[in-house]
Amino acid sequence: MKYFTASILLSAVLMGGCSSVSYSVKDGLPKCDSRPLCVSSADERDKFYVEPLPVKESVESSLKELAGIIDALPRTEVTKLTENELRALAKSRFFKYKDDIIIIPMNGALGYFSKARIGYYDFGVNRKRYEEIRRLYLD
Repeated sequence: MKYFTASILLSAVLMGGCSSVSYSVKDGLPKCDSRPLCVSSADERDKFYVEPLPVKESVESSLKELAGIIDALPRTEVTKLTENELRALAKSRFFKYKDDIIIIPMNGALGYFSKARIGYYDFGVNRKRYEEIRRLYLD
């Protein structure tokens, strides 16, 4: 039993750092697949949908403000910021699992997408992070 537990923990640690994903936004914000580890403003299914964020003065200034909010979150860093796209990477506390975050203009607002790179279920982490970002952005 001791070896089984150790092997499970070692597998989780090794898998947490080996995944790399690149999402295209050429055709708009990605939708979620069937696994409950994702949220997206482009997904119409209730369990995945999150409301787009409003644009304040301009898309560019709104993305800059969101970048500051995201960079201030624990274990989260902006990896790309342009005048019309924000990408970030969030890591879990213990096993350093990675979640991708994308924010782009969408129908006059800012669409939000966040998905865990591995696993099946994220325990609602991506939705909670979205809600925290939204709360800080709208305050």
